[in-house]
Amino acid sequence: MRKHWQWWIIPDEGEAIKVLAIPERFYREMLADWRGASMAQGHGPCVLQWYSKNHHKMLLHEEAKRWIETEIGYREPS
Repeated sequence: MRKHWQWWIIPDEGEAIKVLAIPERFYREMLADWRGASMAQGHGPCVLQWYSKNHHKMLLHEEAKRWIETEIGYREPS
């Protein structure tokens, strides 16, 4: 499904992975999906804590990553 970040990565030459740009519609849907899953699990709509623990596992295009992190209020620890 296009709202999943894994849809937007493809194997490149050798073992490299190419991260594709995600159209805005789909990164908005991705965040809505994360919020819905959080609410369904009884955690409310905030995904900041989950993202903080899991963002290092995701390969997101810079534009999508910047937008998502701004929307949820994520800041890299200093």
